Amino acid sequence: MNIQSIPHVAPATSIVAPSSLDSEIGTGKNPSTFADVMAGFVQEANADLNSADATIADFESGKTNDLNSVVMATAKADLSFRFLLEMRNRLTESYQELSRMQF
Repeated sequence: MNIQSIPHVAPATSIVAPSSLDSEIGTGKNPSTFADVMAGFVQEANADLNSADATIADFESGKTNDLNSVVMATAKADLSFRFLLEMRNRLTESYQELSRMQF
């Protein structure tokens, strides 16, 4: 893979959610605003939570016996949620810091 062919991506987004960036880069769709990026993270976290719920329901009903997939789906959903929670906390702190500034 040629490194020059990859468009410039902010370091925080490339580290945090490579799967969402790969899908956006592959389709040629680039988020235009910060709100679009955050909405994408929220949608991906919601999909992870729904997938974990479905995996747990399948395990409880006996449709699958793969406990490993249940644990992995739950861990992925937990990590996605913690990421969104931390983003919210950081954004709130940033807003409060900006509001305390005197211009």
